[in-house]
Parts: sequence; structure tokens; C-alpha cells
Amino acid sequence: YLFITLKYHVKKNIPPVEDNIVLSPVYGLVKKADIETNLLVIKKGFLSPADYRCNSNDEKVEIKVKEGKLTILAEDSCLPGKLIGVLPLTALLICKFPEDYLITISPGQKLISGETVLAKKKEPLESNL
Repeated sequence: YLFITLKYHVKKNIPPVEDNIVLSPVYGLVKKADIETNLLVIKKGFLSPADYRCNSNDEKVEIKVKEGKLTILAEDSCLPGKLIGVLPLTALLICKFPEDYLITISPGQKLISGETVLAKKKEPLESNL
């Protein structure tokens, strides 16, 4: 862990304690946020820290690395915000959320790995009986 921290300048983070949220897995910039299709495109810069963190406990949330080389360090179940890998240099990530999630960020916004909330689960509608 110490070697990886020094080599890739991994930073400590303080993840939110809320339930039903999706956190950013990397440091980067939101390139595209499509609310209708629940699709998000994230660009990680060359000089951004390389930490790749667990984003959510929901298995329906899909995050794919389209460009870049992801090295997974922890294969076990993860807590949101926990360091699970490194993604050095530049990368492009595509995030697809289920219909019951609402994207909470906009294009151009800077992201902090394991801290910035990308999406929140919509509250169920209460019936008035």
C-alpha cells in the first residue's frame, strides 16, 4: 500500500455516510451527463491521482473503463469510498445508472475520487391511503 501511495500519489478521502448514493470512482472531470438515458462520461487527466475507489454497493450501477489501464488491488466486496485499484495516466469512464437513480452533477464539474456524489437513488413514491 505504501509503495502504491508513493508511486501513484493516492490521496486519503472522507466518503459521505449516506445510503443509496453513487460516488465517483476517480478524480476527473464530467464530460457528458445525459439525464434521460442516465449516462455519464468522466475524463481522468494525466496528472490526476490514480486511485480507483468503490462507488456503490448496488450491482446494477455499471462503470466501464473505455480508455486507460485499470489495475484492481482488492477483489473482495467493497465499501463506497474504499480504495480498490489504480488507474494511472489518462482514462475515459462510462457510467450507466439504473432508472431509479438521478444524476446529481453536471458537465464540467470536477470530481474527487470516493467523495463526489454522482447519483442518488430516487425516493419511492408514497401512496396516500
